[in-house]
Amino acid sequence: MLIMFNQMYSTGNIEERQKHVIVVCIPKTTAPRTPADYRPISLLNTDYKILGRIVASGLRPILAELLHPSQHGGVQGGGIFDAVAAIRDAIAYAEKTQTPLRVLSLDFTEAFDRISHTYLSKLLAVYSFSTKFIALIKNMYDQAYSSIHINGHTTCPIPIQCGVRQGCPLSTFLFALCLTPLLWLLDQTQSGIRIGRGTRTAIVAYANDIILLVADPKDIPALAEALRMYEKATGACLNIRKSKAMAAGSWNTTVNMMDI
Repeated sequence: MLIMFNQMYSTGNIEERQKHVIVVCIPKTTAPRTPADYRPISLLNTDYKILGRIVASGLRPILAELLHPSQHGGVQGGGIFDAVAAIRDAIAYAEKTQTPLRVLSLDFTEAFDRISHTYLSKLLAVYSFSTKFIALIKNMYDQAYSSIHINGHTTCPIPIQCGVRQGCPLSTFLFALCLTPLLWLLDQTQSGIRIGRGTRTAIVAYANDIILLVADPKDIPALAEALRMYEKATGACLNIRKSKAMAAGSWNTTVNMMDI
């Protein structure tokens, strides 16, 4: 096994059957009616999953240097409670001081499944990862196949041409890296809210969950443009129906928030 994993890691020589995945569909609701009501979870080949864990273990210590400070998912020392606390404090401050604030929760349709592999490779190069590391990630996704297991039957293999697999130990880290350019762009174009003399907060993220703290209606066009650019670059698609907006403080509720 040691010889096998050394070969997979150092040469990137991963067999197609090691990349073949069985996808099971987990209901999102108690009464699912359509395919959209299920979450696809990838049951990975054990060799592939161990390799993913090895790569993720090497990547985790440097993530804090690469990710946007607002990203709490996958970062050592970060956690979902820190993200929740930041949002709670912003709402409480806006209500107490009557500062205008719109809390915007963004939802992307099939967020993990839509990431462009071309975008991922170019992004890793921008982050100055070695060509060997980029080739390893590329080999983990090139010529990958999935079969759907449903109602006791397994389909023929389906080629996977985009996305990072939910169920892979590496996927959360790769997705967080892919999301980072959007977080930086939003942080630069949004006014955010400053609590007292503290630091300005415009965005809070946990993996693919993004909360925007919009304090000025004039920032909305820049927000829409940033999302449009991200969708075009990555293949992502904002789900208007599942995205939510909440007014706090003295925010004018008649302002259109991208139809959310």
